Amino acid sequence: MSNSNNSDKAPVSLWWTRVPDLGATPSHSLDDFANELSESEQERLRGMRSRRRRQVYLSGHRLLRRALDQFEPAWRANGDIEHMEGRPPQFGGNGEAPLAFNISHSGNTVGCAISRTGPVGFDLEIPTRPRQLLELAREYFAPAEYQRLRGLDPPALAEHFYQLWTLKESRLKARCGELLDGGMRQELVPATAVGGLAWYSYGFCFQEGFGALTVPEPLSEPIGSHQWLQTEGRWRAQSLPTSFFAPPDLVS
Repeated sequence: MSNSNNSDKAPVSLWWTRVPDLGATPSHSLDDFANELSESEQERLRGMRSRRRRQVYLSGHRLLRRALDQFEPAWRANGDIEHMEGRPPQFGGNGEAPLAFNISHSGNTVGCAISRTGPVGFDLEIPTRPRQLLELAREYFAPAEYQRLRGLDPPALAEHFYQLWTLKESRLKARCGELLDGGMRQELVPATAVGGLAWYSYGFCFQEGFGALTVPEPLSEPIGSHQWLQTEGRWRAQSLPTSFFAPPDLVS
């Protein structure tokens, strides 16, 4: 695949990379990048004691800037990225921000989603260790979802659990954590595109794991995904087919 550019003006796009041995060894390039952060980002960084947490933060915010340079090269004209206490990172500056974004990470993978159509929630999960999935589902999911998961064999259970988990996380993140409509306990089922909804949630397979996006307008095409290849210093593009999910009482 060729390098990505902003010529297609895609409404929503996904950007990600793998960071080998994240947090295991010092990274001078990441430490040097800290000087490019905004004042509020540097303030958040100074409050992080864990080296891994610092490297995850720096990796995500460096990836975001690389992605924005491709997605909308003129983005800096509207202000820098701000990260205020108690809020996710967002554009600062005066006036209405032309783009929205959301960052996620799991294991050694960091990614971000960028949208031209309003708020976006993005979550990815790369399972790397055993978890008590049914116990988590019983605590966080809708009763009907928990009952459906109980009847699945282990491989199918893991697939459906992480699909639902990323969908629910992406919805919460799109709403900036507001616990509306039941929050994580709001039931979601596969659906066809439905008009007039407040939020549209899409799940997809993401390399060795799972991902999801939530946006305020329906998608009309596969999500454009762009991987930053660390060793080659370039983007590799691909399309990610998605599945649409909505609350069952809104599904026609």
